[in-house]
Amino acid sequence: MLASGFDIENLKPTYQLLLGIPGKSNAFAISKKLGLDNSIIDRAQSFLDTDQIHIEELLKNIYDDKLFIENEKEEIRKNSNQVLLLRKSLEEKERDLNEKR
Repeated sequence: MLASGFDIENLKPTYQLLLGIPGKSNAFAISKKLGLDNSIIDRAQSFLDTDQIHIEELLKNIYDDKLFIENEKEEIRKNSNQVLLLRKSLEEKERDLNEKR
């Protein structure tokens, strides 16, 4: 499955490809952001059955979790690189100290 991200706040695509996640509809959120009357949105949502609503909520949770995990992975990658640099620096210092002894 394939989906692309969408920034509801700025009403722009994120151009981030999301593999393995089915796309969710942002129609109601976009309509609300664009100022469509809430009564129209509420009426349209009332036509959805509860299974569709639960699936939309589930897809949103999956999408949000994936973004969180991707951000955490990036932070871990940065920290891992920093640890490697610190390790190399400490090894060099230890080598220098051993040579001075």
